[in-house]
Amino acid sequence: MFNHWLPWISQLGNWAYALLFAFAFGESIAVVGILVPGATFVVLFGFVISQGVYDIGDAIFIGAIGAILGDVLSFVLGRRGIDPAKQFPRLFAQSTVDRAEKFMNEYGVAGVFLGRFIGPLRPFVPFIAGALKMKWRSFMTMNITSGILWSASYLAIGFFFGQFWSSIHRGLRWVGIGLFIIIVGYIILRAMATERGKTMVEEAAKEAKE
Repeated sequence: MFNHWLPWISQLGNWAYALLFAFAFGESIAVVGILVPGATFVVLFGFVISQGVYDIGDAIFIGAIGAILGDVLSFVLGRRGIDPAKQFPRLFAQSTVDRAEKFMNEYGVAGVFLGRFIGPLRPFVPFIAGALKMKWRSFMTMNITSGILWSASYLAIGFFFGQFWSSIHRGLRWVGIGLFIIIVGYIILRAMATERGKTMVEEAAKEAKE
């Protein structure tokens, strides 16, 4: 997958940063977040950076800004009482929104930070925070902190994976060769054992006749 997307992203130039912003922003919006593979793209972008394309500092900044602004929009939607599960019943299950509400009631302000890293709840947590009328200052503190950490950590995952990709690739190749040798050896031993068994049966049959 990485080798397939790497040339395409590498050729986008500065537009790649715009795409990074769009994915980070979209994943944080309650209306579309569950459909946007933002985290996956950020990891992929980190892989591209590891190959000497683009700047890690710029990517962290742009990814964080996208994530933060996406959460702000979701927060505003929540404060205005816009329920995505009711507006788009075919896309969102009410149970997911209910889970996010239960999560926020349990963790409070800290839930804004923690929710950033929890799969399907991610785009709904800031929405619920807005619906619960959380203070702007408290929300933004957790939003900015988690946004920066989210962008940096997911880019780092892709970056370090890219750094060790060649080694991993070689390692997997040797693992494949090793498995092939083991399988071939097993087949040969089984064939030898079967042949030996047949020989023993034939000799026993001979002795019985004599």
